[in-house]
Amino acid sequence: MPSKLLQVVAMLVSSWFAFAALSVHAATQQNDLGQAAEQVPNVTLSSFSAGYGSIREILSQPRNFDRVSAIVTADSIYAGLVAGSIAGAPERIVSQVNMQDFLRFATLASRGEKKFVLSHSSQPTSYASTTETADYLLHSLSMSRTSDTDSKSGALQSVSQATRGRFTVLGFAGESAEDHLQHLRNIDLFWQRCFAE
Repeated sequence: MPSKLLQVVAMLVSSWFAFAALSVHAATQQNDLGQAAEQVPNVTLSSFSAGYGSIREILSQPRNFDRVSAIVTADSIYAGLVAGSIAGAPERIVSQVNMQDFLRFATLASRGEKKFVLSHSSQPTSYASTTETADYLLHSLSMSRTSDTDSKSGALQSVSQATRGRFTVLGFAGESAEDHLQHLRNIDLFWQRCFAE
């Protein structure tokens, strides 16, 4: 197994165990405070870049999915492409399998049952980019973007946005690594957007 793949697998496993340990700790604290075990604390997950893999793994477990009340992703949801879709091809099809739990969460957020703020750059990738995965979610929910070229978030230049309920997609210009990093540097603005109400 290539070392890069081992690093990704190790990150996902350690993230899942960290989430599990945090859940056990929270349950212990609730017990110590005399709270009922059913009173699950709200959990917010956030990621930048490849960190989406940890969120995807956490959401794949039904019990974990239910505990998560909010997600903030900063240029961070990527996916595979359906076999036959290749880089540079006119039609690239995002993997439904990779996106199923994000779509389920976005659906609930669009109904106001959870919160989900997703930002993306315009950086192309050989796999499904953050723009393509955002488009996948919007298309699946029959949502449309509106042009938003007047707004700036830190050093980020906004190009579009879409909101329904508590699900928000913020599209930004920029195709460079530096543009990608601006999402991390400005993640506090996406958090503010998520918890503005």
